[in-house]
Amino acid sequence: STYVRRFLIKNEKVIYQAYPHWLFYLDLIGLIFFLISVYLLLNEPVFIQNHIPRIILWIPWLDYVKISVWHLGLGTMIFVGLMVVWEAFIDNKTTELVITSKRIIHKTGLLNRTVIEIKLGKFEKIIVKQSFIGRIFNYGSITITGMSKVQTTIHHIVAPLKFKKQLWQYLEYDRIKPLYK
Repeated sequence: STYVRRFLIKNEKVIYQAYPHWLFYLDLIGLIFFLISVYLLLNEPVFIQNHIPRIILWIPWLDYVKISVWHLGLGTMIFVGLMVVWEAFIDNKTTELVITSKRIIHKTGLLNRTVIEIKLGKFEKIIVKQSFIGRIFNYGSITITGMSKVQTTIHHIVAPLKFKKQLWQYLEYDRIKPLYK
């Protein structure tokens, strides 16, 4: 994670990093919306060909264009579908969840960035939720609650139980480490 590594403090190192699951890089509803729209645009139903009204649009580089309401609607649906898919892709690419030697860092967003940091040892609980499908594909949601009731939930994380295990193992190691010096 480039963001987290840039802001590590002195003597802090990354212990474990979790990633969003690849299944959620594309928003399924947006993708279905997009594919159906493209299919209907390429395979216009016979009953629509002669019965749909046309409107005249002014497009600066094409001047006036006569277009059917059907094609205008499908073009809008394709645009909306692409934007939903793009938003899901960017959201997943900019999500970072890292355990460092001093804190847990959760960062989301590209232009509007949100960073939540919880000091190790200053959190109350970590909750892992996995659906049946999540257990099959090894993804789930992680909710971390800090002592000051700061709470962060990260959805669709790969191997959430491994994240939890890494966190508890590091905390246990850090607690008994002085005994071995």
